Amino acid sequence: MLYRALREIANLITFKGWQTAEAREKYKIAKSTKKDLIAPESHANDAVALLCLLCDGNVNSEASFWYWQRPELVRRSLHRDKREA
Repeated sequence: MLYRALREIANLITFKGWQTAEAREKYKIAKSTKKDLIAPESHANDAVALLCLLCDGNVNSEASFWYWQRPELVRRSLHRDKREA
């Protein structure tokens, strides 16, 4: 459903995992398997590798790295809401 919706608004190009791995190797882009590491090597470098592939390597890879973090949801946390009297 997502791909169909994206194709309605833009040209969608998809890649296989092996194509991403080849692009990382071709452009010498590091990859980390540690997903708890908050760094481009573990989250963003696949996208950078594919962008290099599409733009023939003319990509500024020194750009800022931003990430989203899930909000901490705790059940039954009334003690957090108590105000000191």
